[in-house]
Amino acid sequence: MIGVSAGATVLACLIIYFLIAFTVNDIKNLHLAIVAQKLDIEKQADTAQSLSVLGEKLKTVEPQMEKLDFIFINKNRELEFITTLEEAAGKNNVTQKINLTPPTGQKKDVYDKTALSIDAQGSFADIMNYLAELEALNYYFNINQLDLNYQTSDSPVRRVTIESGDENTKNPAVAGNVSLRISGETYWQ
Repeated sequence: MIGVSAGATVLACLIIYFLIAFTVNDIKNLHLAIVAQKLDIEKQADTAQSLSVLGEKLKTVEPQMEKLDFIFINKNRELEFITTLEEAAGKNNVTQKINLTPPTGQKKDVYDKTALSIDAQGSFADIMNYLAELEALNYYFNINQLDLNYQTSDSPVRRVTIESGDENTKNPAVAGNVSLRISGETYWQ
């Protein structure tokens, strides 16, 4: 009987051992599945939060994007652009001649780049005010070269050229006639 009871005890111990081993293995697998699901939920929460933050940022940027459309000249609003330049010249007692190369229509990017040159004449103060007004316009005009020619009542014609990236910024005389030539590029959509 002792042999049967010892055998039964060993058999019971083996059954309990295998049941516990399988249960521990199932618990480990469940733990790994729970950790993986937790990480996935955290990732989804981060994505949702990022999208929420991105949506809020987009709401603040959208009004600014509308302004960007006015920086570039619309091909249907050329007259508006020319009129704006003429108004700036008239307001500052400057005579000007505008030479605008028509856009090629072969866009390499979203916007078409075209050459623009302006020749203007007036007093030094009027020319400086005119330049300040051109700079304040809502249109994007990339200036490549700026030439100032001036003549005072007691000196011959002098010329100052300022090219983009150049540090040559001599101050012309305050009195006298000044002619200005600006050449650069405008961007059209």
